[in-house]
Amino acid sequence: MIQGLSTFTICVLACVAGTFIVWWFNMGFEGTPMFRHATQNSANLEDDARSIATFNLEDTKNPNGQGFRIRVQNPQRIFYNRVSKCGSTSILRILRFLARPNKWNQAFSRIYNRTHISEAEQAAVVADIMNLTTPVMYNRHVHFINFTRFGAPVPFYVNVIRDPLDRLISAYYFARQFPDRRTPEERNTTYDDCVQMNMSECVGPSPEGFFRQIPYFCGQQEFCQIPSFQSLSEAKRNVERYYALVGLTENISAFMSLLEHIVPQYFKSARRVYEHRKRQNRHRAKQTLRKILPTNKTVETMKKILEFDYEFYFFVRHKFYATEHAINLTKITNDSLKIPSRFPKRIPKKGRVSRSQS
Repeated sequence: MIQGLSTFTICVLACVAGTFIVWWFNMGFEGTPMFRHATQNSANLEDDARSIATFNLEDTKNPNGQGFRIRVQNPQRIFYNRVSKCGSTSILRILRFLARPNKWNQAFSRIYNRTHISEAEQAAVVADIMNLTTPVMYNRHVHFINFTRFGAPVPFYVNVIRDPLDRLISAYYFARQFPDRRTPEERNTTYDDCVQMNMSECVGPSPEGFFRQIPYFCGQQEFCQIPSFQSLSEAKRNVERYYALVGLTENISAFMSLLEHIVPQYFKSARRVYEHRKRQNRHRAKQTLRKILPTNKTVETMKKILEFDYEFYFFVRHKFYATEHAINLTKITNDSLKIPSRFPKRIPKKGRVSRSQS
């Protein structure tokens, strides 16, 4: 049959087939127009109303259009309201190396044990941050504060979270490393015992119990202090609106790379500094020295209790890796779209290297 076709017909069929293959590739997996959408967004990075370009990986799956941060333009203030036992001390040591060469100021609070604060205290924090010399990054263990309630512009928030159960176990045994924080009996109580005896420290539905990460993103309202769909939804909403990036302790290396891309003015060379300190085994601080792994029964019990916490964790985790994928795809697209402003006047002969290439 093919022998009976003319050369012209074969060429037409080949062109049609090639066009279909290119169209299918550009549509990406499951019909999502990833490559085409990346091209459109890469051309409009500077025009975003909030100076944040967004990239939607799932516009066919998610009609509400979740955004993924690509680049933050000239932020004057960054607020790292750091969640405890999520590697924040190690991260701050890395940031200390970045402040001077990248020409920004680092400010921090000496208050470590007050995360849920009154409205007057919130106003004081807002005033302190607004009075700092910019550009500046401020860090404190504190639940999310909505600056607009106090007539101030919202800074760009960043944070890091951790697998909820892993974090609770680490915090439980970390507190028992200090004799002045627990009685001898409490220090000898395992996490399994704590859960089985229904001790409030382990199973209490509050920030003093198991509900510890979501309030950092939900805020200072009373409903944010207890597990509920309302606190979960508010935490997700604030992440979407106000956080330039929320990272994961399981992948600090990627977190540093994304920070470097999203906020290059602050985090240039972040990945390199992190890897250097990691090779020197200096990337860990305030490490929990003694942890006893929980039994399967304890894990099953806590996974049920931590339903909202895990839903939030997987929400952030998906967003984190989707952002990483979006940025990588955007880089590839931008590179493929680069057209040289000037072409060489002549092409060097084979075997000869021109001066411009040497």
